[in-house]
Amino acid sequence: MGRASLSHFPATVLSIAVGFSSICYAAQRAEKVAHKIDSPDGQLRAVLIAIAPNTNYGSEESRVEIRDRINRLLSLKDFTSTDSNHGEIIDNSEWTPDSQFFVFSTSSSGGHQPWQSPVWYYSRKEQRIRELSELFDHRPVLSDDGPVFEIIAPHSVKITTWKKPRLHEGDNVTLILNLAGSAPSGATTP
Repeated sequence: MGRASLSHFPATVLSIAVGFSSICYAAQRAEKVAHKIDSPDGQLRAVLIAIAPNTNYGSEESRVEIRDRINRLLSLKDFTSTDSNHGEIIDNSEWTPDSQFFVFSTSSSGGHQPWQSPVWYYSRKEQRIRELSELFDHRPVLSDDGPVFEIIAPHSVKITTWKKPRLHEGDNVTLILNLAGSAPSGATTP
């Protein structure tokens, strides 16, 4: 069996292939670097990228990349959706003082569930991005008043969630999560 050359394909097949390539190119969404945040030790950089909507009614969505000093990609999390309405937008972000974790919160690009704000973190040791709620039974991080999360040196995060699905306003609980450890410590909000 020999290799096929383009001359063996009918012109209609070639035009379909070229047309498909054009469609794929047109579907790409414009992106821009929104922020570059260096770790305190200067060894890593979080790059927050804003992705333009692909429809007239959609909104900007986000992607986060963690890179080393020579710009090598270590980890990424893409929060885009096909309709620009079911993805996430990165709101707040911060490195822990020891440079071991990059923590960031997101909100829905379509305005869904505005009472919660997922918090994610990059672990330098694991070289991956995880959702913080994995550490406390996948309960939501609440975004009632004030910042969604607070970094507590050297590598802990303070958030608010609920004990059970929200029945009463007083059912909230504040957790301090040690990202280098396994178990969160909790204290009921006043």
